Amino acid sequence: LQERRSIQEILRFPRTLEFTKEGTRFIILLFVIGFAAINTGNNLLYLVVAMMLSLIVISGLMSESTLRDISVKRTVPRRVYKNSPVAIMYSVTNNKKRLNSYSFTIEEVLPEGAAFAPAYVLKLPARKTSEVFSSYAFSKRGVFTLRAVKLKTRFPFGFFLKGRRIDMEGKIIVYPSITPLKTTDM
Repeated sequence: LQERRSIQEILRFPRTLEFTKEGTRFIILLFVIGFAAINTGNNLLYLVVAMMLSLIVISGLMSESTLRDISVKRTVPRRVYKNSPVAIMYSVTNNKKRLNSYSFTIEEVLPEGAAFAPAYVLKLPARKTSEVFSSYAFSKRGVFTLRAVKLKTRFPFGFFLKGRRIDMEGKIIVYPSITPLKTTDM
């Protein structure tokens, strides 16, 4: 039996792209210089616009090479308690033959009632595996379904925040919070 996928899953783009504050300023500056180049016909301004456009292309290619061919495995602890921080380990593997991956985060796509700190990888050499940790806290008890993780990078220039979603099913059972017993003196 094949699982039916929702329309939202079918139409999901393989990558997400968001502008950072610096990227928005860069694009505005690009349009201002481009408008000035068209109005004045100054060849130097055309060269500056071409250089700025090439930086955007290089940024896209390098961030794509960072996120491509990365696999992630999640390890969750056996016991998780409400309002207690817990460490979750990610085994991150770079499956590329020659290229390293630089400066990306691993963020969990969590249901409501959970908070986390993303795991950060500075450099992952080609054909290597690294283990990174993330801290979680659950404000509710019960069964939480973990659906996916998202790799995000601002590499190399910080103009854009590019993301890639990796679907990984998993469940965490969150037990009631631990409270210390009160002792009575007799």
